[in-house]
Amino acid sequence: MSRCWLALFVAALLAVPAYAEPPTPPTTWLLTRLHANELLMLKSVRLRNRASGKDVVIGRGSKPVLIEVEPGAYYLRRIDTGYFNVASMRVPEPELYFELQPGRVNYIGDLVIALTERPHLNVSWDFAASEETLREAAARQPGAFREPALWVRPGVEPVPIVLELEQPQVPAGESN
Repeated sequence: MSRCWLALFVAALLAVPAYAEPPTPPTTWLLTRLHANELLMLKSVRLRNRASGKDVVIGRGSKPVLIEVEPGAYYLRRIDTGYFNVASMRVPEPELYFELQPGRVNYIGDLVIALTERPHLNVSWDFAASEETLREAAARQPGAFREPALWVRPGVEPVPIVLELEQPQVPAGESN
């Protein structure tokens, strides 16, 4: 009788599906680079996720910024400067958002910010495409570029960007 119970117990164990971790969602990458004119002492910019209200803070630097973010709609929320009269500037919520797609590098363009003093203090910004930014980011983190990157702009469908990345040269007579 005990063998019968043991057989039923083993059969029941085999019928129960094994616990599996839920699949990890694909990584969503945001790519940009900050540029500021010499009058503006730029500290950082903040992009806000429309759904969650969370800010992504991008610090000043000369290299491309490739950071992992949640997918969704984003907009430029704030520009933080070290300029005494323009310490930070909140950007009113725009009508147009850029939509970051999951599992891809989403290039929003290089963010170009300028300060003018005449006739009064004014901060302006724009997004400009740069092949140099894309190539530098791909060279630094090639694994993020397995799928073609997307150029994401407000109010426009994302455009795939296919980069012809340089492959390491293998000397003649050698193989990988």
